[in-house]
This record gives sequence, structure tokens and C-alpha cells, in this order.
Amino acid sequence: MYISVILPTYNCESTIKSTIESVINQTHNKVELIIVDDCSTDQTSEILNSYCENNLVKIYYLKENSGGPAKPRNFGISKSNYQYVSFIDSDDVWHPEKTKIQVEIMKKHSFQFLSCNRIFFHDDSELVFKNFDNTILNNSYDVKEINTWDLLKKNSIINSSVIVNKKLLTNFNEEKKYIALEDFAQWLYLSSNGIILNYLSLPLIFYRIQENSISNNKLKMLLKRIRILYLFRFKNNKKLNIFQIVYFIFMYILLSLFKKK
Repeated sequence: MYISVILPTYNCESTIKSTIESVINQTHNKVELIIVDDCSTDQTSEILNSYCENNLVKIYYLKENSGGPAKPRNFGISKSNYQYVSFIDSDDVWHPEKTKIQVEIMKKHSFQFLSCNRIFFHDDSELVFKNFDNTILNNSYDVKEINTWDLLKKNSIINSSVIVNKKLLTNFNEEKKYIALEDFAQWLYLSSNGIILNYLSLPLIFYRIQENSISNNKLKMLLKRIRILYLFRFKNNKKLNIFQIVYFIFMYILLSLFKKK
């Protein structure tokens, strides 16, 4: 199975090299890395140019800054050569066996979508790659299905962990109100349309904690997630069961309180 890996970049000079190296050094070498730069103003472009001679890497530069990762991801998908695509953010790092392990499991179970667990870290000195060979050989791992209700309660699907058949995808929403949760909206769309989202318990990605990032601001993420759930569930006339109705009433109360502050 060949994989197209989509990597949006913007002003990530301090982390991008580790991210790229973790992709091109995968033990599963049937990958292409598509990098889409969103008009970086730091040294990111210079670092990217150092990979121009690498046959696995394709680099594109957008003419105008889009303000978020959705447009670069959509552009990257449009340039992908393979049926299955994967995503990685410019500050995350993959375990060297990530794609190999996921591809083996996807082939074994005929999965169209598979995400995995993650390990949080702050800087590269914390990167420790555990050997999962025995775990895989002995089938001592857990795979579960994430349904729509699971996503409503907690989005456990990290963008950098996903491998998916691109035929299932709709465009990542490029509107500003979706920034930082455009991936959540994508998984919500897939799940609500009957696509099975599989989750592997093995931690195969390192998810970098950035103190000033939107995703690390719990209040902002909560408000954005509430808004996306509202837009998705009500604007698209999706039917809600009683538990989801109660859930949304509670969320609306929270949203109203926070908006007044």
C-alpha cells in the first residue's frame, strides 16, 4: 500500500526538520511526502529547499497565506498520487514504524480509516521510540471503532495519526471559524455518514505541546468545538437522539455564558 503524506507548513523553522525526517525515515518506504507551505516568513522555506533533491519529497508554495491548515491540506490531497493519504502537522513526529504498523493492520482487517494513539512531548529531547515488534507479532494491541457519539464526547482522533482512503474525504473546511478544528469537522462528517473510524491503541505519533497554540487553550477549543457541533448538527438538519439533544442544550448554556465574558 502506497501512502501520500500531506504536510502543511507555516513559520515552523524550529520543528519542521524533525517532522520531515520522521516521515522520510519510515520503515515503510512506499510513501510520498507532499509539503505545502502557506507563505512562511521565517526560515521554513530555506529548510524545505534542502529537501528538493529527495525523491520522496514534493514541495509546493501557496501564493497567498490562507490563515490555516485546511487549504494546504486540500491542495496537498489534490496533488497526491496514491489512493491512501495520511496527514502530519509541522510540529509532530512519527514513530519510525508508524506507517508500517498501520498499513499491516489496515490490510489485515480491510480498514479504510485508521488512526492511532499519541505521546505528548515538548521538545525533541523527549523523543524515545519504543519497539513494538513483539506487540504486533503477538496481536497484543487494541483496535476500536470511534462512532459519532464518541466524537461528540471527546475527539480522540489526532490529525497526524490518520491514514484514510481519500475517496471518503470531503474538502477540509477553509472557513476561519473552523481553524484548529477543521480535522474534527472532517471526522464528524465521515462518522455521521456511516464511515467506520478505527482507532489503534498503540502510541505511534509524538504530539508536540506548544504553549501558545490554539489547541492548547482549552477554553478556546471548547468554544470552537461547540460552534462546529452546532453548525454541523443543526445547519445540516441531522437528526438528534435525546442524549444528543441534552448534550447540545448543555453546550449552548456554556457557550452563552462564555460569550458574555
